Amino acid sequence: MGAGRNKALLDLGGRPVILHSIETFRGCCRRLVVVSAESDWPEMRALVPDALLVAGGVTRHGSEWNAIQALADASEADVIAFHDAARPLVEAHDVRAVFEAAREHGAAMLAAPSRVPALEVAGGRVARAHPAERVWRALTPQGARADWLRAAYGRAAREGFDGTDTAAVLERAGYAVRIVPARSPNPKITVPADLEAAERLLARGTPHA
Repeated sequence: MGAGRNKALLDLGGRPVILHSIETFRGCCRRLVVVSAESDWPEMRALVPDALLVAGGVTRHGSEWNAIQALADASEADVIAFHDAARPLVEAHDVRAVFEAAREHGAAMLAAPSRVPALEVAGGRVARAHPAERVWRALTPQGARADWLRAAYGRAAREGFDGTDTAAVLERAGYAVRIVPARSPNPKITVPADLEAAERLLARGTPHA
C-alpha cells in the first residue's frame, strides 16, 4: 500500500479497515482472535478490546499456526476460521455458510469462480490446461475443525512446509476442504486503487448481513 502503516488500520468509510470484518464476524462466532504484529497491539486492543491478541508469524502460515496454538482450549469439534483483515467487505451470510459447511464436512472455504482458464506450467511449457469452469479463486474465511487444523499444521511444522493458505495446509494433510460459493463481492485490499474501489462499494450501500 505504501501507507507507512498496517493497511488493516487505514480508514475505510470512516472506520479502520479491520473493523468492517470484525463487526461482521462478531455476529457469527463466539470468540474473536486478532493476529498481528505486536507493534500494532495498542491500536488493536483499543479497537477490539474483547479479542485475544496473538503475535503474527513471519508468513501467513506462521500467523495461523500461532493462532491455532493460542486456541489450545478449543474442543476437537470447534470450528476455527481464518479471515484476511484486508477483505473488509465479507458478508455475514457468507461467513455463516463457511462455518456451517465446516461443521458439517470438517473443513470449508469461501471461493468464487475464476471465469478465466488457467495453465499449469512446467519447464517453460504447458503441462496442463484447466478450463475456466474448473478454476476457482480462493477467498476467506477458510475454516476447519480444531483437531484437523492441529494435525495438519503440526505435520507442516514437523516437515517444514509453509502453506499459501489454510486450505493448502489441510489438503496436503489429506483433509478435504468443501467449497462454499461466495454470494457477495469479497475483494482484497492490496494497493491504493483497491481501497478506492472498496470505498465505492460501501457508497453503493453494500450490506453486511
